[in-house]
Amino acid sequence: MNIFLSIIIPCFNCGKLMSRCIESLQRQTCQDFEVIFVDDYSTDDTCLFLQNFIDSNSILASLINAPYNGGPGKARELGVKEAKGKYVAFLDSDDWYRDDFVEAIKKRMESDMLDLLFFDYNRCYESGKTFHISSIPFYSDGFVKSDFMALTGDSVCGICIKANIIKKIKMPCFYNSEDAAVVPLLVYESKSIAYLPEAFYNYFARSNSLSTSVNPNIYKGFLQASNYIRQNIPDTLIREKEFRCINLVLYGAVFRALFSGVDKRIVLRFIDDFEVLYPNWRHNKYYCHFPFRKRVFLALVRIDPFCSLNLL
Repeated sequence: MNIFLSIIIPCFNCGKLMSRCIESLQRQTCQDFEVIFVDDYSTDDTCLFLQNFIDSNSILASLINAPYNGGPGKARELGVKEAKGKYVAFLDSDDWYRDDFVEAIKKRMESDMLDLLFFDYNRCYESGKTFHISSIPFYSDGFVKSDFMALTGDSVCGICIKANIIKKIKMPCFYNSEDAAVVPLLVYESKSIAYLPEAFYNYFARSNSLSTSVNPNIYKGFLQASNYIRQNIPDTLIREKEFRCINLVLYGAVFRALFSGVDKRIVLRFIDDFEVLYPNWRHNKYYCHFPFRKRVFLALVRIDPFCSLNLL
């Protein structure tokens, strides 16, 4: 059986939060897809909820039970191994697609014979407010592969990728920031890449999400993602790697470490380590693409990183 798309959904203690996710799959105008739920060793009745859905619906779906709680990166890796579709997409359990997502993505992927497609998303808040977020704010028709490498968004939920490409990559399993590590590698491995500036994905920004929590371990994921990029992408793309790592280390890791009260000596140490690797980072050709406030933050990192937190 030929399937166009495999949609992989990591799940952990989320059965009560999945109504919009499930309903968006049922409403798809094109049903040429399979759904792979990966239960990440839930401690509630999520697994039972998923199995009941599979048994009572006509959507082609399957359930993988992870042997331990490995986080979303490991869960996605388990799903990718079992994917039967020509392409793969990722959906988080409390998010949802636009009703024509599969139809529109299939049309573009097949007509242009793409390996990788980026698309936009809506950031949806509990208050009901919604904001359209561009995956590639500086996109132009003259984009080449190196530009995609440096300037695209860093969420795997904002892409559709050819299955035979992602299957040969070992997806990282960090505490956080796995997406920021793997997206550049998928760009590197892809030959035909495009961008569709429509918001097909709806991201639910919960107030208690990992990205808003005070946790002294979060900064480590940014450092791991930076190391993953350095180790897996060749230096023929050194400026693109450097730009990604500026964002991950000097912005992401520094901000999260300071925000969470990590020892200042640790912060200074990984800043110094970064400047040994990339002593000319301030002159990166993509630097101007950082938003103004982020450029000010990075300028202060050079002078006094501990006052930079007051900007944000």
